[in-house]
Amino acid sequence: MASYQSLLIDRTESILYKAVEEKTPLISGWIGGNPPLCFDNCLELKDHNYTFYLTLQNPFHQEQMISIFIPDYETYLNYDIYPECAIKVFEHPFVEQSNLSFLRTPFMQEQQYIVKTKICDTNEAIKERSLIKFGGTPDLIQNKAFYYEALHNDGYKFLFQINENGYPDNLIKGNYPFSFGSLYIYAKITSEKFSNPLAGFWQFS
Repeated sequence: MASYQSLLIDRTESILYKAVEEKTPLISGWIGGNPPLCFDNCLELKDHNYTFYLTLQNPFHQEQMISIFIPDYETYLNYDIYPECAIKVFEHPFVEQSNLSFLRTPFMQEQQYIVKTKICDTNEAIKERSLIKFGGTPDLIQNKAFYYEALHNDGYKFLFQINENGYPDNLIKGNYPFSFGSLYIYAKITSEKFSNPLAGFWQFS
């Protein structure tokens, strides 16, 4: 019988996550607040006006994390699709949150914790409200091939998406960073593993 990991990669199942205020032993990451401490000395991010967005524990290898940083709005508005998408994605060892705040994003009130809610069929997952849908097939707001054809041609496949309709009500200060849309992360996916995650594109209606 196939493992849930292979089912996720084979696009038949998805893991869903939500954001909560209270820290529990089940947290899989966080959104907003300070980045993981391994980015404390990353002056390149600071010098190019990047701020921390979220970090998610790799559900296949819990000693690994995926962290996302976004630049100023005009930059990622103009560079929004692979291979020029300006949003940065890093895979790194699991570390605690930094106490330094110079990469904290200005558009979030306070950090929230990310927790897994369920594993379900990818078609069912599309009907559920979630912050993150990991694995399965993408739920595209605009199903137009120019968003993903270059990714597919270079061997990248859908890994997960972040849905702004899954934000808690008290998380965002001001405008939603992706205009109430979704951010789509792709990776090189082989048998039961993935590597080189990157931001494929973002969309809004």
